Amino acid sequence: MVPSAQAATPSPPPARGAAPFPSFHPWGAAHAGGTCGRAECLGLPHSAFAASQLFSNNQAPHSDGGSDTRISPSDRAGQAAGGTTAGVHISRWQQQSHAKHLNVLVAGCVAGAVSRTMTAPLDRLKMLLQVHRGPSKLTLKEAVARMVREGSESGLLAAFFRGNGANVLKIAPELGLKLYTNDVLKHQLADEHGRITAKQRLLAGATGGVVAQASVYPLDMLKTRLATAPPGMYSGVLHAAKRVLAQEGVGGFYRGIAPCLLGVVPYAAVEIALYESLKLEYMRMYNAQPPAWTVLLLGTGSASVGQLVSYPFALIRTRLQAQGQGGGKRVRYSGFVHAFSETVRTEGFTGLYKGLLPNFLKLAPSAAISWLVFEKTKQLLGDSRHL
Repeated sequence: MVPSAQAATPSPPPARGAAPFPSFHPWGAAHAGGTCGRAECLGLPHSAFAASQLFSNNQAPHSDGGSDTRISPSDRAGQAAGGTTAGVHISRWQQQSHAKHLNVLVAGCVAGAVSRTMTAPLDRLKMLLQVHRGPSKLTLKEAVARMVREGSESGLLAAFFRGNGANVLKIAPELGLKLYTNDVLKHQLADEHGRITAKQRLLAGATGGVVAQASVYPLDMLKTRLATAPPGMYSGVLHAAKRVLAQEGVGGFYRGIAPCLLGVVPYAAVEIALYESLKLEYMRMYNAQPPAWTVLLLGTGSASVGQLVSYPFALIRTRLQAQGQGGGKRVRYSGFVHAFSETVRTEGFTGLYKGLLPNFLKLAPSAAISWLVFEKTKQLLGDSRHL
């Protein structure tokens, strides 16, 4: 007679300093004590358990009579019955279905659309400051006054949200692809116990950022053109795309892509890895999912750190994207290196951070809303993973 999973499961070893996680015990009452320190009893997927070890020298799993303590009761039952052990050492996290990754993709798209629309006026304000050139500095007050003047002709809503259509078309798939790629790569990079190192986590985030940005870059360029062009130059996304193609060719859609990809590597790597690590640390400290206000703070903090590192690349990208309007007759920079050196020469190193204040004013609510909407949407889709 084949012994049951319950009978085949040895008693949990003594507590190893891990606090109980009474709210999450997917394998039933046998683990309800939550004192063994195993990923299952902590209620964490193996990815979360592994990430929580990032700053603990990647400690190996503790032994349970010489066997892997993270083997599920059903696997133990199979071992006791003399069955194959080929799949025993494949973590539950690595066996997640593709549907889970798709949940991340959908949740990321929803989060990107909602957050960017809510912060569109601040995004346009930032770009006006970035592309301004001249002996006198464009102040926040002057930039807002320009938007208000434009609003007197086309309406305040149109002036403050100019370019938001292209922005949403760009940011929704971008954020979805970034988080989806990050999720898939973590799945692929994890070892047989679901552990992932800090470098691998940074690599997954950076790769996700590059893949997403390269995929939607033409929309990013169109968004910048619509936000910075004089009133009346473009009537909408399709009109702008037709004019760019006719006057500048296909290459016009990829102006500034080099600094963009260079900048997205540190930004995406730092933002995603830092957010996940901070969230896991909170869960370890308080034995619970972080509340909404904590998610908002974690999202804001991680995005702010990433932005400080990558902002000069974003500024150069915006300047390269904005030039050439009207058929390329007003091209000032020949490329990334030229734009970078000219900015430093004429405006100093502080010129690389023009528009940083309104960007932070936009970044704080945008990143916070993105992560919160992402977490809530993922839960609504039935994805109970903590990361």
